[in-house]
Amino acid sequence: MFECRRLGVEYACPVLVEEYLPGTEVTVAVCGNGKSRRVLGMMEIAPTVEAPEPFLYSIEMKREWRTRVRYYVPPRVSPAIIETLIAYAVSACCLLGCRDLARIDFRLDREGRPRFLECNPLPGLDPENSDIVILTRRTLTYQDLVQGILQEAARRHGMIAFSPAKWSDL
Repeated sequence: MFECRRLGVEYACPVLVEEYLPGTEVTVAVCGNGKSRRVLGMMEIAPTVEAPEPFLYSIEMKREWRTRVRYYVPPRVSPAIIETLIAYAVSACCLLGCRDLARIDFRLDREGRPRFLECNPLPGLDPENSDIVILTRRTLTYQDLVQGILQEAARRHGMIAFSPAKWSDL
C-alpha cells in the first residue's frame, strides 16, 4: 500500500493495481468496422530466456525485442483458446468503439483462461518493430497492411476505397 500511496502522490493521479497473470501473453490485431470487423492475426509474446522474475512486456523489453523477446505466430495455445481470443478481441473492439484497426492484448491466468489486459486503438505501425506488423508479416506486405487500414477508414466515411493502382494516381 505504501508504494501505491507514494506513486499517487508523485504522479498526482489514481494508481491502478492489477493481479499478475502468470500465463501466456497474446496480442490480437483486429481490422474493420461493424460486421466487417475481423482478426488479421495474433501472436504470443514470450521472453527469449526464462528469468527468475516474472516476464512483463514492458517498454524496455519492446526496445530490446531482438534479444529479449520471442514472438510465436500463431501463438502456442490450444485451438479452443484461439477461438476464445478471436471472440474476445472482436467483442472488445465493438464495446470500446474501436475503428479501422486495433490491437487487443490478453494474458492467460493460472487456469489458462484469457484475460483482457488492454486495448490499443491506435497501435504502432513501425515497419520494423510494431506488434501488428510483426504478426502479419507472413500474410500481408507492409503496403497491403497500411492500405487496408486506409480502405477501412474510407469505407467508414462512405468514400470510395481505391485500388492500389489508383492510390498512386492521387
